[in-house]
Amino acid sequence: MRQADFKARIKKIEIANRTLSDGWAQAIRLILDDIELTDENLLELKQFKPNEPVMVLITPVQVSLTECVNDEKHLSLVKSTSESINHEQDQEDQEDDGLFQLIEGEPEPVPPDRVAKEWSF
Repeated sequence: MRQADFKARIKKIEIANRTLSDGWAQAIRLILDDIELTDENLLELKQFKPNEPVMVLITPVQVSLTECVNDEKHLSLVKSTSESINHEQDQEDQEDDGLFQLIEGEPEPVPPDRVAKEWSF
């Protein structure tokens, strides 16, 4: 049985309801983005015909630690993040201001455009 498994991001979901003379019909269009295909999956995908009934299973991607270790994008992100953290720690060690800063008095007012969310009690 032909099968094409691949990972992708859902870019857009369009749901259209149509009223017909004898009832109604619903059409759902799913647009994918960032599709990760291999040569084998692409060959399998090309064998499907337009309007051919297919079984679709959509599951969220659950990243495991082994996938993170083997993924080059993730490794580059982790390395750059750890390097920036080490650089910040080196700067803090050089400044030697301590871990905490004690401020006495009223806090400075924050401009309204910098406030993301407020809670009132």
